[in-house]
Parts: sequence; structure tokens; C-alpha cells
Amino acid sequence: MSFLVNTLLALCFLFISTFAFVPSTPVSFGFIDRMTPHKARTTALSAVKERTAASGKQEQAQERVGISEDDPMVQRIREDVRRETGVDLDQLLNPSKVVNLEFELINLRNERAAATQGGGKALAKLEAQIEKKETQLATEKRLVMRGWLKNLFLGQSLLAVVLSGVVAYDALPGFEHLPLPIRAFAFWSFWMFTIPSLRARRPGAVEKKALDVAFLLTPVVSLGMPFLTQDVPTIWWANAVATGVSYGYAFAFQGKGERGEGEDGGSEEDETLPGPLKAALKALDWGSGRERGVRK
Repeated sequence: MSFLVNTLLALCFLFISTFAFVPSTPVSFGFIDRMTPHKARTTALSAVKERTAASGKQEQAQERVGISEDDPMVQRIREDVRRETGVDLDQLLNPSKVVNLEFELINLRNERAAATQGGGKALAKLEAQIEKKETQLATEKRLVMRGWLKNLFLGQSLLAVVLSGVVAYDALPGFEHLPLPIRAFAFWSFWMFTIPSLRARRPGAVEKKALDVAFLLTPVVSLGMPFLTQDVPTIWWANAVATGVSYGYAFAFQGKGERGEGEDGGSEEDETLPGPLKAALKALDWGSGRERGVRK
């Protein structure tokens, strides 16, 4: 029972340390009280306009989330990136920004075409915005995840495995009899460090599926195994085996559906998952290219 209590304490410490230091920056509008009525109204109207504009941009971004990867626009972006950089869209550091900039440029060019007859300051402003977006887009297309960065993430994952194994066996040099909550972090490291580091490499479709499964399976193992055994190394090995089994499952049953390195490997099987599991996988995909505004 004490082992379970210590494990729960370790989990509580994890969540508290994650959220306790998030800064809070409330916005105060008390300065409006010191303004003249006319200036206060002007300030309030400006704030409303800014919020409306921000809301409109957010709605446009949300609309792009529903775009299929088979959309001609997405295929054109992918081909442009491959032709200019020699890599796939998903291998860029900010694929979502590339797609968003492309859509923004389309909208701005349409506005420019409609405003050509009017001319004047509005047209000049649109030209300046288009030039700025084109410069940003050219820069983003050159920001590719290099091999050394992938190797760095791979090294992080291997280092996490080695250090967590040493801690699990209470064999850390210079530290004898580590507290149980610290050792409990060892088997949680697969979920907290190893798998996220492997995901950050932008792996291929099959390995991505393996890491999806491992991300969902390892916390179940870490929470369930203490009811069967209180031996920390055994629980650590159970997480290692769960990760290995996830890879075996993905390569055995998902390998035929691989679509190449860096591409989303979503399958029809994903549609059969319960809502919470699909939401967890979508959250896990953040930073791995799928948040770029393209969903299957």
C-alpha cells in the first residue's frame, strides 16, 4: 500500500510542477476610468474591432483544419516544398505556418484583384502585406529539420532510457537508497520523455503509429503494474516491453499502409477509436506536422 501511495505522490508532484508555475497575466482596463468619455469610447471600440479581427482569423484557421490532404492546394504546397528544398512538407520545422501563409496569400491576392480598379492606399497596403507574407513563406520553406536535430532527439530518448534504468535499479553513482517517488519517475520516463523525444523526430508513418500506441499503453502499464508488483525494475521493464510490443504491432499490422517518411500514417482504424482516444492522439500530434491545418 505504501508503494501505491508513493506512486500517487509522485504523480501529484508531476502535475503540480507542470501547472503551478504557469504565469497569470490578467488584463486590467482600469485606465479607461481616467480617460475622457470620448477617448474611453474610442478605446473600447478599438478593442472590440481588434477582438473581432482576431476572431475572424481564428475562424479561418479553424476552417482550414477540415481540409483534406488530397486537396489540390495542399498537393501543390507539398510539391513546391519538395521541389525547392528536396524534402516533404512534414519535414519542415513549421509546416502549419507554411500552409497558413499560403492560404493567407491566396486571400490577399484575391483582395488585391478586387481592389485593383480602386487603387490608392488600400492597394498599396495590400501589396505591402503580400510582399511581407511572401518573404515569411520563403523563409519558412527553408527551415528544414536537419539530420543532426533528429539525431539529437534520438540521443535524448536513449539517454532517458539509460538514466531511468539506472534510477529504477537504484544504482545511481553517489546516491544510495533513492526515495521511492524518485524511482517511480523512472518507469514514468517512457511516457514523459522517451516517447515524446522519438515523436519529435518526425518519424515515418509506421513508427508514428507505434509511438501512438505506446503513448496510450505505457501509462496504463505504469498505473496498473503497482497492483501486481511493487518491484520498480519490474515495472520499468514492463514499460520497456510495452513500447517494444507497440513497435512490433505497428510494423506487423500497419506496415502495408506506410506512405513514406514524414507523412501522416492515419488509417481508417483511427476512425473506430473512442472519442477520448482520438482526442489524445490528436493532442500528441501537435508538433509532429499534423497540426499544420490538414486532417484526413
